[in-house]
Amino acid sequence: MVRDSSTVCRLGRGLRPASVEVPQNGGLFDAELIAAALDARPELRVYGTASVAATLGSHGGRVRTVTAGDAFAVGSFSVTVHGRRHALIHPDIPCPDNVGYLVDAALYHPGDAYFVPDASVRTLLLPTSGPWTKLGEAADFVRAVQPDRIVQIHELMLSELGRNSTATLLGENGLTGTPLTRLSPGTTIEL
Repeated sequence: MVRDSSTVCRLGRGLRPASVEVPQNGGLFDAELIAAALDARPELRVYGTASVAATLGSHGGRVRTVTAGDAFAVGSFSVTVHGRRHALIHPDIPCPDNVGYLVDAALYHPGDAYFVPDASVRTLLLPTSGPWTKLGEAADFVRAVQPDRIVQIHELMLSELGRNSTATLLGENGLTGTPLTRLSPGTTIEL
């Protein structure tokens, strides 16, 4: 499952991505790119909010709408859906739908919000930059989720100094007491 182009995490099964979930917000949703991938790869499935599905069309049933509380399988992975709305950027900017995904009851990607799932999380993919993020809220989110470890994602808007200071503030010796992993673009880790 691929969600954030800056970080790809494999769950140790060596699978080529068979599923893509995308947010529908300004700079991250490229409907033409995803439609081309669907056309080129008949095995590809896309799971997203109703607005994502409406924009992409059904592609023979391979684009599926999901909402909070849904559960589905992608190959041997089990996925549950959490959350409803994108985090507030500013009162003048509408909040689109946003969902997070908990994979194999172990890896949680919250999308573009700090929604706390009602489930245990071993690895939390933590968004740390963007127009909606605030480090104090990120720390509170980690404390509420209580993961065993954090992987910093959605960090490309930060300079190297910003990524380092954010990791220090939110990591094991900072506000959360939780080990935090920083990955270089293109790096994979085994979970």
